[in-house]
Amino acid sequence: MSGKIQRMLLHSIFIPAAAAVMAGIMILCNIRVYGADTESVVTIIKDGQVTDSFCGVAAEYITTQSDTGMYSCAGYVKKFFATVFGVNVYQINTYDGPPLVSMNGHSVSLKQVTVPKPGDIMQNKERTHVAVVKQVSGTRVTLIEQNFKWTSGGKIYAKINRTIESQSAYFYRLVIDGRETSVNGNEDYVPETYEIWRVKDAAGIRVRRGAGTSYGTLGTMGNGTIFYVYGKTIADGYTWGRINYNGTTGYVALEYAEYMSGVITRDTTPPVISDVRITNINSTGYTVSCKVTDDVKVDRVQFPTWTILNGQDDLCGDWDKNEKVSGTINGDMVTFRVNISEHNGEMGRYVTHIYAYDSSGNMSGCMIDPVYTGFENLGDKFYAAISSCQGTYVTNGTTNVTAGTKKTTEAESLRQIWKFTRQKDGSYKITSAYDKNALYVKGASGSNGTNIIPYADKPSKGQNWYIYKHNGGYRFGAACSDCCMTLNGGSSADGTNVKMTTVSGTSAQVFGIEMISRKPVITAVEPTDYNKMVIRFSASDHVHGYKIYRRNGSSGAYRWIATVRSSEGSVYTDTHCTPGQEYSYKIRAYTNISSSYQHNSAESDSVSGVTQLKSAGFTSVTAASDRVSLKWTSVSGASGYEIYRGTSKNGTYYRVKTVTPGSRHSYTDSGLKKGKNYYYKIRVYRKVNGVNVYSGYSAPVHAKTK
Repeated sequence: MSGKIQRMLLHSIFIPAAAAVMAGIMILCNIRVYGADTESVVTIIKDGQVTDSFCGVAAEYITTQSDTGMYSCAGYVKKFFATVFGVNVYQINTYDGPPLVSMNGHSVSLKQVTVPKPGDIMQNKERTHVAVVKQVSGTRVTLIEQNFKWTSGGKIYAKINRTIESQSAYFYRLVIDGRETSVNGNEDYVPETYEIWRVKDAAGIRVRRGAGTSYGTLGTMGNGTIFYVYGKTIADGYTWGRINYNGTTGYVALEYAEYMSGVITRDTTPPVISDVRITNINSTGYTVSCKVTDDVKVDRVQFPTWTILNGQDDLCGDWDKNEKVSGTINGDMVTFRVNISEHNGEMGRYVTHIYAYDSSGNMSGCMIDPVYTGFENLGDKFYAAISSCQGTYVTNGTTNVTAGTKKTTEAESLRQIWKFTRQKDGSYKITSAYDKNALYVKGASGSNGTNIIPYADKPSKGQNWYIYKHNGGYRFGAACSDCCMTLNGGSSADGTNVKMTTVSGTSAQVFGIEMISRKPVITAVEPTDYNKMVIRFSASDHVHGYKIYRRNGSSGAYRWIATVRSSEGSVYTDTHCTPGQEYSYKIRAYTNISSSYQHNSAESDSVSGVTQLKSAGFTSVTAASDRVSLKWTSVSGASGYEIYRGTSKNGTYYRVKTVTPGSRHSYTDSGLKKGKNYYYKIRVYRKVNGVNVYSGYSAPVHAKTK
């Protein structure tokens, strides 16, 4: 059995239509298992990449000369027959006929057959390509072949397990000493069985590259070494046992070894992978778990992972053995955590494959649905405007989505308001408040430069948007594409197109999300008269007005008292107040999404204030020898005025007169001492329900009698 490990990193991703990746919730993923009868496409990522394996002989993608001394398809056929049967195949596709074969000490030939079996050679009708038959089902023949490949978009792809019709090619079966060979029978050349032997020569036993003394040596096994023999042949007077020596097929003369045990059936059953689940998707990564069983023992389970962004630059080297991508085995269950930090911090679509190996080297593999990770959860449902790096806003232009200057009229502003609805997979459906059409990648295309348009809401990956934090804003990536939403050319011009372009990190790919559900802020509550209170608040973008709510005192229910349209500014005067009463206010912004639906923001924090009379101010102070005459300003709503006198500016003041009614605005304080300093203050009061409510005191004024 070859020690080379099969590698099948399949970049052509199988994505079931019903794929669902739900953040924080366990889901069962669809998986695709690669076996002998599954035709698949492999992305070639390096020279020498192992793409398939049959009877322990690996097929590779080769641009340089292979270890058989030959290139591509012919190299695999030569290697397969040398490894499995000890036969040399040569002159492959060099003339109009089948290849030639030879084997030391044996009579060998190729017999043309019309009904192929596994292990036969396939040669196309043009005599330009050969392969080995891997499986036959009726007239359909599955092949294993090297370098059946093509180039597209700068990448190299190869097909594995390709199937053809049996009548479309020539087939040749190996005959040794008059007996047809087969990889499914019980002949000595069948690799599915082996014998146990032990070296018995003190000098050890040489391992040769072929069955015969003329072949070079691979090394020497010391006396007493236990080894497995997978087949035997006779050459140069010796019986040669075919073995696996450090991952390479070798041959040893069994006359220098002793037989230990009878024919034992080799374990050829690969592990079984089932119950694959994705859980704990969050900003740091996700967890893959699965059940893996084997008829003998599971050796390891590998989880090679890479992001679509920047190709496989973040794929772990030697992933088939590297412990960094090995899962944790606990009984039949295996878990592995994919960490974004180990993949260059890249966000977006992640690809994870699962490969399970048993103790005999058998392997099975599957890949899971792509996982989107690192995206934001901004809430289940909200309305917002999407701003660009140039201060414009993503705008529904009816036939196209553009970036435009802020719309101010109520009807036109709806073109820049979008409803975000979170889907089960964590993406957002983004629909226009203007016409209910969805933000859509035209044709659900994945191509760079594709326009984004408003389109009827429908189930489509072109309408599912993953939102990622990026450079102080957000990046919008659609599920149908590895590109992201971009302001075309980064232009500030009104009407600039919005497109999907390759992720580059430019500021043109950074957008803001301005939620119109954000609660407004009351900046001040100020009494302006005995019965008036002014409420000032900060204006909010993308709203059509504000609702004002009030309650009396510091407890009780709020009730709506007024509505202020955005066009009327961000201030409201409450003219139905009682002097000396405390009032608390809240406001709520609203947007008229349609004639039947008004979207309201959260309520602002409560801000309180107490109404009071304005203070009166003295307009004149006239002193005589024994009196001081005072005049003051009139105050609206006053029931009367109280006059206070003191003999020093900052000393004690005593009330000397209450002037009623409030329409009188003068008073003469008489009976004073000559040549003495006097100071005066005044305050206003209004009688409310039999109780006086006062203003503040005026500034003091000074007079000196003559």
